Amino acid sequence: MPRGYASFIPMACCAAASGPMPRLQPCVPTCASQHMQKAMMEINLQLHHVVSDITGATGMRIIPAIVAGERNPDVLATYRDVRWHSSAETIRAALVGNDRDEHVFTLSQSLELYDVYQTKMLDCDCKLEVIIVALSSKGAQPVGKLSKPRIKSYRQILVTAGAGQAAAVMG
Repeated sequence: MPRGYASFIPMACCAAASGPMPRLQPCVPTCASQHMQKAMMEINLQLHHVVSDITGATGMRIIPAIVAGERNPDVLATYRDVRWHSSAETIRAALVGNDRDEHVFTLSQSLELYDVYQTKMLDCDCKLEVIIVALSSKGAQPVGKLSKPRIKSYRQILVTAGAGQAAAVMG
């Protein structure tokens, strides 16, 4: 960065609010749910074909039941949410699989990881709530008037220079 240009450094309280969540947020969908889905495919349970999200209400009723030892597809199909559009036969067919112990163990490990990530995200939510309350109670006032932007907007370039030059300038 050239000399003379100031960089924006947020206040410590704002930096604290932006810290925990961005680091943790991508972990839950990418890690735990993919691990659960892979373990269910190893068991040959095709739940992801009849449920849009295996971490939704129905999936989170069926998966713990499988980990707890329930293998009857008719019983597992009863755990479905009332808003499911799939027929009972389709759901039952998706829940027929092989229950090898090593694959069920992998599913249980993935479910535990999902629960840990959910707990960590709740901890982050609680921490963020505390920070937001602290920020709102301070009643921060604007420091001063903002300077004018140095770079013209696309609209301003169109008005002053014309469409051809605007496209060349903006890139």
